[in-house]
Amino acid sequence: RTGAVTSSRVQVGHKRGPREALAKRAPGTTSVARRRHTRTRRRRAAHKRDGEQRMAAVVLYFARTLKYELQRLATRLGFAAASPTPVTRAWLAARCASVDAAGDPAEETSIKGGENGAVARVSVGGASLIVKRPPAAAPARAVGALQCWYEREVYFYAALAEKSGVRCPKCEYAHYDGWTGEFVLVLEDLVASGFRPLGLEHAAAAAVALGALHGRSEGAFDGPLARG
Repeated sequence: RTGAVTSSRVQVGHKRGPREALAKRAPGTTSVARRRHTRTRRRRAAHKRDGEQRMAAVVLYFARTLKYELQRLATRLGFAAASPTPVTRAWLAARCASVDAAGDPAEETSIKGGENGAVARVSVGGASLIVKRPPAAAPARAVGALQCWYEREVYFYAALAEKSGVRCPKCEYAHYDGWTGEFVLVLEDLVASGFRPLGLEHAAAAAVALGALHGRSEGAFDGPLARG
């Protein structure tokens, strides 16, 4: 009786599964269907990744915009700038080991041409230094803040320049204020150190050095949020 019941179930109620249905098709159709299924699955996975990356980019943009607006508010409320303008000898001596507090006042001369930062040459005690601050123009400053240029540049000189494997200006002082977006860099004056405009040979060597610099960070910023 058990065998009869089982046989009737097989004859009346049994339905072929997807794999059995594929096996009954004409030769070659099984592999075609599988390839189509694989392509569809990959497309769906790619669309999902794209959607996640777009959403992460939107969240990152709004987070940076909010941060910039809060920094503007902090500036309006009277938070101190990262450095005085012009810089004083006492301010430099308190932060730069190469500057002595005693001596003639520091003399600051603006260097024209900088769009993403206000750059000046400071002469103090017979030495020459470069001081970089945020630009005065509000649009340029907004772009720099939203792209995190200033925060990244300060971090590079403070933590990465000596490990980069390329010749960088010596950093005497680097500071970034996350509350206001203010920053200041006090760097070696490369002109005073004997550097001159590049010729073709030097430009080619600089390109090779830049390639080596970027190669050291390959894969370090993969992922949509890691780029922030």
